[in-house]
Formats: sequence, C-alpha cells, structure tokens
Amino acid sequence: MDARVNGTTLEIGAEHPPRDTASVFLRHVRPGDGALLDGLVRALSGASRYRRFHAVVNELSEPWRARLTRVAPDEAALLAIVREGEREIAIGEARYATAEDAAADAREFALVVADDWQGLGIGARLLRGLLRCAERTGVRVLYGDVFADNASMLAFAHRLGFSQRRHPTDARLVRVVKTLPPAAETAAPIRRAPAMPVESWSQCCALGAPA
Repeated sequence: MDARVNGTTLEIGAEHPPRDTASVFLRHVRPGDGALLDGLVRALSGASRYRRFHAVVNELSEPWRARLTRVAPDEAALLAIVREGEREIAIGEARYATAEDAAADAREFALVVADDWQGLGIGARLLRGLLRCAERTGVRVLYGDVFADNASMLAFAHRLGFSQRRHPTDARLVRVVKTLPPAAETAAPIRRAPAMPVESWSQCCALGAPA
C-alpha cells in the first residue's frame, strides 16, 4: 500500500526521508469508514496493534468494526487521512468513549498512528483534535491507559499536559489523565445516548486548522 503526498508516492512499509505532512488532514469517523479502519489496522505492526487494543488483534472483527464506526453523541472519533487520487488512506485514528465505571464527565481515549508515520506530529494533531472536541462538549477529564514500557507514548502524553497515575487494576498499565477547563456556556450537554449522524454532532467540535 502506498500514499501520495505532495506529488510524491510513498510506499507504506519502506524507509523514506522526512516527510512533508501538509497533505495529512483530519476528519471525523463516518459510518462507512469500516474499510479505512480495516486498512489501518492491517498496516500496523503487531506491537502497535497490541498497544492500541490491549490484545492480540490481526484484523477487525465485525463487532469491532461496527463499534468503531458508530460514534455516540457523547463520544468523538477522528481519522488522519492522506489521499491517493480519489482514494483515502487512514494513517492514524483517535477517539474517546464512555466507560461503565467512569464519571459522567470523563472519557477514555485511545490513539494509534501507522508505524511508518510515527514521529511526525500526527499523533499530537489527533490528540489535540480530541481535546478540542472534549472541551467544547463539556468533558472534564480525558484519560487513557498506556503500557508502562511504552516510554514514547508516556513522554508524548506528558508533553500534552497529561499527568500519570497508577492504574487501579492492572500493574502493566499507567493511566494518563488530563483535567480540562470548564465548558463554555454554549457547549452541548454531556449525555449518554444512542448514536446519531456524524453531521449532527461534528459541528460542535469542528477540527479547524491543524495544531
């Protein structure tokens, strides 16, 4: 699989000089993005898949694919995309979702960038996009669970203002946590509700220019 960036074809899986990432853009996940997510997961190394899903995953099952493409109004899910002609290729994904044991105004996030695109600031753009969505919709706490030996991810979270805490149940993990400022008066209220069309909820967390 390859991607075309600023007129240069880049083969995924090969060594390349530093890339101009200006052609990488972010957008919200849509219900029809199952194939894009399939391609991203298959392109990840085994280690990256394990760190993303905390399990041995070679490809997305149908329940996983359905869960990742159906985004509830109190959740957010973003893709980092490059285009090859009319075709989109997902090179990163980030989302936050509700958790059964979490406070109503807290969300758990997950983030992954294709191995060949790591270290180029794409993960930071994705996570900052999530933070904007969270702040504009009344989320007060964003947290994620990172393997304790994943030093690069822990350092990355620290740079973006996340503190580290001991995981409450799993000694292999470190919980990274960020408390967000109070939502503006116009922010959409936090609620747990069935999924709704992307067009309805994406307006309140428009991505804007890359951070």
